[in-house]
Amino acid sequence: MNRDKSQRHSGGQILIESIVAISIGLVGVLGFMLLLTRSAAVGKDIGAEASAAYLAAEGIEMVKSIVDGNYTKDLAWNDGLGGGTYEMAYGDTAPVASSGRRLCFHGDTGLYDYDNGGGCSGADEATTTYRREIMITSLARDGVTGDDEMKVISVVRWTARGGEERSVSVENHFFDWRP
Repeated sequence: MNRDKSQRHSGGQILIESIVAISIGLVGVLGFMLLLTRSAAVGKDIGAEASAAYLAAEGIEMVKSIVDGNYTKDLAWNDGLGGGTYEMAYGDTAPVASSGRRLCFHGDTGLYDYDNGGGCSGADEATTTYRREIMITSLARDGVTGDDEMKVISVVRWTARGGEERSVSVENHFFDWRP
């Protein structure tokens, strides 16, 4: 009789141990799945931030290209680069006043350009959430009014996952080094 009682008790114990083991395994698998999901989302955020950083750096490079072009054309070093907030896209020869337009991505060339009001309508174009502003300020190195230094800040803003507004900014200074 004692033997039957212990066998019945043992059967219930095995059932409880099995349920506990399955629960622990399920929690482990769900935790791993959650980790994979979150790491994929973080990867997208990092990619968006890297793209924004490259777009901000490109804004500085476009201003540098105009300064260099002014030197080669024997113009004033800061010709066409008065103080203000501007937009520029790759290949533009002069900045235009900022209007908060979004950048379009051209998949066939890998370049960004501005949405001109009608949306990005090409087959290989996509409207992004990126907006770039280039702020130019004339400074004087000696503290007296003059145009011997120019501060350029390129800011890229975008809407991240979950609606959070993010931004990246790059700053550079250009000088009238030509005698």
